[in-house]
Amino acid sequence: MLLVTDRRLEFKPMREKSDFGTIALPEEAGIMRALDGQHRLLALHQLAEKHNLTDFQVPAVVFDSLTPDQVVELFVTINSKHTKLNPSH
Repeated sequence: MLLVTDRRLEFKPMREKSDFGTIALPEEAGIMRALDGQHRLLALHQLAEKHNLTDFQVPAVVFDSLTPDQVVELFVTINSKHTKLNPSH
């Protein structure tokens, strides 16, 4: 899942000068947009509703502080470099 936002997100390191930590995601609707993985996100949403799931983790890469031009460039790059799935999968 690839998510983008034009906002700067707050990173809270686990320890001083650590590269590991948490990102505070805004509660405001419409701040985050799925750049890739929309179908997986929709499937997860439907699964969570069907089974009344309220707490689960989804691996994601979040790009913050992107301009609209950067979002378009990232989308084009991702979609021009994709590979087809092996039919045996």
